[in-house]
Amino acid sequence: VQNGIASEDKICLFGTSYGGFAAVASVIDQPERYQCAASYSGFYALDSINSDRAPYLPGQDGRSATQDSMDLSRAEQREQSPSNNAEAIQVPLLIAHGAEDILTPFGQAENFIEELVSAEVTHDFFVKDGEGHKFLDLENRVEFFDKLLEFLDRNLK
Repeated sequence: VQNGIASEDKICLFGTSYGGFAAVASVIDQPERYQCAASYSGFYALDSINSDRAPYLPGQDGRSATQDSMDLSRAEQREQSPSNNAEAIQVPLLIAHGAEDILTPFGQAENFIEELVSAEVTHDFFVKDGEGHKFLDLENRVEFFDKLLEFLDRNLK
């Protein structure tokens, strides 16, 4: 925004795995800053992630940043989990997940969608059977990114 590359009224967050959690958590924490968020294979319930299988952020400090979330008490994890804060979400979401994901289990995405429906949050849910944490099939990847572009076009007009 400061460099004129983006307009402050057209910002959407996108992340995968822990980044998906971070994108959704950010629109909960600072709803006035963003117009939408998209999460691909994200997790939504910190207290249900097994720390020895936690999806780690890439980069030099990624493991320690992710571990900080894992080191919270169960009560703190529940408090900071998007699945327990759906009613605070004020922007459209795109949730994408592989139905066979075992790193960030698909059941978390399904439960989060139920919370979004209960809270009447505008959302799209993109699911691919036979896919895990990342979409490996080229056609599925292309379909997902087409869906993401459509979502961004619709929400960043």
